[in-house]
Amino acid sequence: MNYDLLLQYLTELGTGDWKIFRDGLDHLADLDQEPYRSMVARDLSLLGHVEFTFFDDMAWAACPEILVALPGGEGATAVLCGGRSQALLGSLTAAVDEMGANIQMEAQEDGPAVVIIWAQGQDMLAAIAECVGIPLALNVPVRLASSLPRLQHWLTLCESGWEPLGYMVKAFDAEQLRWREVERPAGDGLYQYAYFRPEYRLKRDGQLLRVPREIGMYTWLAHVGRNVLSYDPVRCELRVPKIARMPPLHARAATLSSGRLPVVARPGGTISYIYGGVAKHVAHLLAIALEQRLEV
Repeated sequence: MNYDLLLQYLTELGTGDWKIFRDGLDHLADLDQEPYRSMVARDLSLLGHVEFTFFDDMAWAACPEILVALPGGEGATAVLCGGRSQALLGSLTAAVDEMGANIQMEAQEDGPAVVIIWAQGQDMLAAIAECVGIPLALNVPVRLASSLPRLQHWLTLCESGWEPLGYMVKAFDAEQLRWREVERPAGDGLYQYAYFRPEYRLKRDGQLLRVPREIGMYTWLAHVGRNVLSYDPVRCELRVPKIARMPPLHARAATLSSGRLPVVARPGGTISYIYGGVAKHVAHLLAIALEQRLEV
């Protein structure tokens, strides 16, 4: 799958509906590959390239081009986010060469290559960004993670939901971290309905709310006191069970700590997303926003 060409195609279009995205993705996929479209969309969003609305009109739009400075390391490092055209890459390469910095395209298995710039300092990064005509953003993971609302604030945006009837129902098992089929919803909990697209309902304290999957899941995990986030301070890695993936903005803060998609691995027998380059402060901010106690 040529994700770089997909990103260039979406950049040239600028915006569109889900059918345009789906048709472009299917056209560029390898003959023996059937891409999981929603995961490709999620990954492009995590990297800050394309924004998607997953409710109602299912529209998308390429993000404005921007250099995002990465924390840590010697000198200064930044990655290119937003849309990506050949003209922009040419201008960026010329500016980097003129300033005496370095640029590299680092391939990713499930997403566009990461465009990385190494400079002698933030002043040089700022000069490169100005030369190309795009902004330079600093401290993005901290700024994003510190501005995330708590789960209870998210729930105020969720509408009271009717309960879909005649569809297969699954209940989320917070202890085993798995979905199990049930005949019908019984009592408080998080339920998934095999609707046109999967629908999620959170039953709690006499309320029935239509919720996004991740918000409902972490609300229920907090309700039963189940902690699932862990952090390795030596490797600066945040580990999140794949079934309990973080909400998009939380995951973006972790992703833009390195500018790379998380690695899928099985530490301790649990299939997990492992986000690299995450500062401990950022990991704690994400845990607080998700009402989790971070296991270190």
